[in-house]
Amino acid sequence: MNDKVEVKKSNLTHVALTLESLSKIKGWQEQLRIKKEGMQLTYKDLINWLIASSPDNLTASETKALIENFYDEESYYRKKLRELKKEKLILKQSAQELSQE
Repeated sequence: MNDKVEVKKSNLTHVALTLESLSKIKGWQEQLRIKKEGMQLTYKDLINWLIASSPDNLTASETKALIENFYDEESYYRKKLRELKKEKLILKQSAQELSQE
């Protein structure tokens, strides 16, 4: 079974991996080399295969874990406040333009 993932250069996104992630990938590569002599698999091919073979949707527990680990409420509200200030400025400018007509 040869499920090689085709990647177009224009669709590439570079991702920095943690040392822990790199260590796991190296371990998986070593497992493959032990199982099949001469087996060589690049980080890119292994990671793309893992992602491609994963389900399209996260489980409820995965979603919950990601939110708990990565959601920054303060950052979210700062972003929303910047957006509201920008909208307020646009509305103010529009009102000034209408009053000048």
